Amino acid sequence: MADERKGFLTPEEMEKLHKLLKLKGLLGLVDGPVLKILDDVVLEKLKAKIPNPEKVLPTVYLIIDTLFEALDVDALIAELEANKEGNAV
Repeated sequence: MADERKGFLTPEEMEKLHKLLKLKGLLGLVDGPVLKILDDVVLEKLKAKIPNPEKVLPTVYLIIDTLFEALDVDALIAELEANKEGNAV
């Protein structure tokens, strides 16, 4: 996978997170860019605190990538929707 990340998340991982959050209305229009900015800003702040980011960050990225690869967003959303429908009596 091409490493296109600026922050902790790749564009594909950011899309998965965006699908999970699925905000409505005006927030729904800006949440993608806001998430990306937060991801980028948090990484820069953390990099400044890590004494050897070039050694640590590859491991952090590996952990994040592994977690997101294991996350089946579509199945999770379907399960949440099914639970909502079952509880709406």
